[in-house]
Amino acid sequence: MMASIPEVITNGNGLDFSLRRVVNNEERRSLIDLVQVLDQAPPMGDDDDELQCNFTVGNHFSAKECYLNLLTVVSSAWEG
Repeated sequence: MMASIPEVITNGNGLDFSLRRVVNNEERRSLIDLVQVLDQAPPMGDDDDELQCNFTVGNHFSAKECYLNLLTVVSSAWEG
């Protein structure tokens, strides 16, 4: 089960990871790296989330354009 962001952010005390098992040293280092990266992120605002898509037609989502964009991305991955 995944937790929401408010569930893992404590009141000014950082992140609260409720892990089901004890983590090993390598995993602990990865968690520390993750927290350091997250620490550098700008704070979230109270504004509503906004979905932006680079392949919309007239500011409306199109399954066709999404599919065509996906084909372009996949084919370019095999070039080179």
